[in-house]
Amino acid sequence: MESDRSPLTKKDMKDRVMKLWKLTNGVITPDRLIEFASDNLGNPLLEKWAYEFLPAPRRNKDRSLFAEDEEEATKTIDEIREAIDKILESEMNDVLKLRIVTAIVLAGSTGLRPYELGRLTFKMIEPALKSQYFILPSEISKTPFRRVIPVNDESKELLEAIFKIRKMIRGEYPFSYRTISNNLRIHNIPLRLEDLRHFSTSYSLTVLKVPGITEATVAAHDTDKYGVRLEHYVRKRPEEIRDDYLKHWNGVKILTDRQRKEIEKIIEKL
Repeated sequence: MESDRSPLTKKDMKDRVMKLWKLTNGVITPDRLIEFASDNLGNPLLEKWAYEFLPAPRRNKDRSLFAEDEEEATKTIDEIREAIDKILESEMNDVLKLRIVTAIVLAGSTGLRPYELGRLTFKMIEPALKSQYFILPSEISKTPFRRVIPVNDESKELLEAIFKIRKMIRGEYPFSYRTISNNLRIHNIPLRLEDLRHFSTSYSLTVLKVPGITEATVAAHDTDKYGVRLEHYVRKRPEEIRDDYLKHWNGVKILTDRQRKEIEKIIEKL
């Protein structure tokens, strides 16, 4: 059967497109499209179908900008020091104590993610002993790019000690995630490796006033927020990124003087 409708002219098509544009304000969603079709194409069943079958609008997950319990709260530097005290007082052997304290200081001053820290090899971090930075490969990172990890004076001293006892550490991973996490739990240390990234970001931005773009480049934090600016920034030479970051972090000492002396005694014994 042939349709008795007249063919649409160019003007008819333009009018319908303009009606659709006005109805949707330029944002064409399934329900708006079906509403338009119901009103303009003479088929009210389409509108009924829309209400019955279109999924309900997705609601954003309810989130808060504050810690809802103690575990969520960002650790302070004093709380991290208290955790280090408990490590030094624990029954862990001296090699393990040195490894865990070094991991805490390194992650706490760089914002390394726990699994990034745990997958670091001796070979990856060795350049930091001379240049005070190393390159984190993209394959062990959440991000799709390599990035510069600056190493401040305190971390460098501890890493030097780790390399001196390298033969006492089994395998190529000095900061094994499983080893460190299990021992923090077994010895009831009030600290998780996940806490260190939060601490680093908070301390960088609120205490040390590290520029957001610098913090994002080192920790790969909020990279979507900085977008093109970050893409431009990473064209800096690694030494420049290191210097930008360390001018804020190099004077920071996570360990207290007493803790530093205890670590020195451990190193001497080993």
